[in-house]
Amino acid sequence: DLCTLPTGMPPVFVHPTRRPVDANVLHCARVYLPVLVGHALAAARGAVFVVAHVTQTLDGRIACHNGQSQWIGNDEDLRHAHRMRALCDGVLVGAGTALNDDPQLNVRHVAGRSPRRILVSGSGRLLEAGRNLRALRSGGVDLVVGADVAVAHLPAEARVHRVVRTQSGEMPPSGILQALSASDIHSIYLEGGARTLSSFLQADAVDLLQVHIANLLLGSGLPSFSLPLVDHVNEGRRFAMDHGALDGHLLLSCWPLRAKGA
Repeated sequence: DLCTLPTGMPPVFVHPTRRPVDANVLHCARVYLPVLVGHALAAARGAVFVVAHVTQTLDGRIACHNGQSQWIGNDEDLRHAHRMRALCDGVLVGAGTALNDDPQLNVRHVAGRSPRRILVSGSGRLLEAGRNLRALRSGGVDLVVGADVAVAHLPAEARVHRVVRTQSGEMPPSGILQALSASDIHSIYLEGGARTLSSFLQADAVDLLQVHIANLLLGSGLPSFSLPLVDHVNEGRRFAMDHGALDGHLLLSCWPLRAKGA
């Protein structure tokens, strides 16, 4: 099969004989091949390919107002998420997601290797006494903390990355990605939460955004993204988009349209 993958644009696939491509093969190629190509290109230049994923309702909510979110997605979305984990070097979540959901961040629902589990906690609150998160119970975990945070009592195979925080106490995504790249992590699957995802989007640090839209309306609740206010639609972020189905739900693959020279 032939594939063209221009920067920031959805892939286009054409059979060598111009015959129709099997729909299942085409779906897998359009969704997953760009991740493999992105990883290879990022590794070649010592960078990190960032795929962000969000599962939301039709009205853009990721949870009820009290934080309850299980389950907005469906089983096929769960398998998709585990497939993405298997394709990437690491799976990244922020402190809020780690504390509220206590995810295992491994591969269980498809065949494949589990990625490094990357937990981002600028203040180090994940390490407070009594925390017994599943992602911290064994090796294969990378903890990204502020440069001034003391770390102790981690599993033997755990790695700690220290990133200088801004005056507001945040760790810039560029610093996080630089630290991960230095540890030979060249692709990450960013699973949440909304604050972490929004910070990466605001910093223009997301290469591919996957949006799973479920067949559900909440009418209220927590929004998928929270970005600075804009006064004109031209100040918003635009994407090139492709779409596919996940057992009746919609999966959007979105490539940021960056300005030339950016």
